[in-house]
Amino acid sequence: MLHRKLRLKLREMGMDGVYLARKLNMTPQCLSARMVGRIPWRTDEMYTILSLIHEPDSALAAYFPRNGIDLPEEYDNKLDEKRELLDHIVKLIAIM
Repeated sequence: MLHRKLRLKLREMGMDGVYLARKLNMTPQCLSARMVGRIPWRTDEMYTILSLIHEPDSALAAYFPRNGIDLPEEYDNKLDEKRELLDHIVKLIAIM
């Protein structure tokens, strides 16, 4: 699901699509197109949403990940492990 973390936060705060669309000065259909990835978010819209959900600007990537795809935390941990392994391999190659 695209923008899963954002959807959960909006639900937690009791904000529905009609309310959010109104706050963003767009139709619910335009909001839906952004939530499903048919239309990209504009920067000002993303920061407005962060303000509405009381999140700092630094949370932008968490709520609006690249291509709208939220990766599970386990994936991030495995990716970190692979990066560490790759770093070790690069160091070994540099020694040779």
